Amino acid sequence: SDVAHGKINHIDIKKAKQAPGVHSVIVAQDIERLNIGPIRHDEPLLAKDEIVFYGQAIAAVLADSHENARKAASLIKANVTQLEAIVTIEQAMSKKSFLDEPLEIITGDAEAAINTAKNNLSGSLSIGGQEHYYLEGQVALAIPTEDNEMVVYSSTQNPTEVQHLVAHVLNVPHNAIEVITRRMGGGFGGKETDSSQLACICAIFAQQTLLPVKARLSRRDDILMTGKRHDFVVNY
Repeated sequence: SDVAHGKINHIDIKKAKQAPGVHSVIVAQDIERLNIGPIRHDEPLLAKDEIVFYGQAIAAVLADSHENARKAASLIKANVTQLEAIVTIEQAMSKKSFLDEPLEIITGDAEAAINTAKNNLSGSLSIGGQEHYYLEGQVALAIPTEDNEMVVYSSTQNPTEVQHLVAHVLNVPHNAIEVITRRMGGGFGGKETDSSQLACICAIFAQQTLLPVKARLSRRDDILMTGKRHDFVVNY
């Protein structure tokens, strides 16, 4: 997606499906078990009705080469009604847009101590978000075996999570999915949960075709699609 927040009206994949080397193109409506996530299943593999961040995936292309897949993906057109985007903590505070209820940790009577202190200091501190920028990008390879089982090679810091989420998306038992991490390629926390999306997409295509399916994100797409260490604002 090239918008930060919007309502999806229509995704046109006709030209992409007809592009050279393309096997299939899928959108959110083609995935029965769409949502994944490390704690709650609240993160769609592909955006369905709403786009919530710039760079969010809206479709996936399976082709006979990486280059053909990228060319076909560029032919996908989305009709999107742009909505207001919240991009800073200050905006989120003013709009009361929160992921969860506030967490309060209180020890003693801090307000009384501040009011009776000889000296007081006040100010604000902000820390920008950070990209993990691991040495090598996200990559996954899904290989179907027998009895609807699958071997998934993933550059992940959390093979168990990838196993559980791939099994969830494919609707198979956990023990039907074997996850192997041969080389990390760097991680720094950035491959703890974000590896699952690519692995699940590969697994869906592999289940459909009964063929090995591999995906590797370009550095640009990797930065756009994956999570970051979020911003901080501290008022004291």
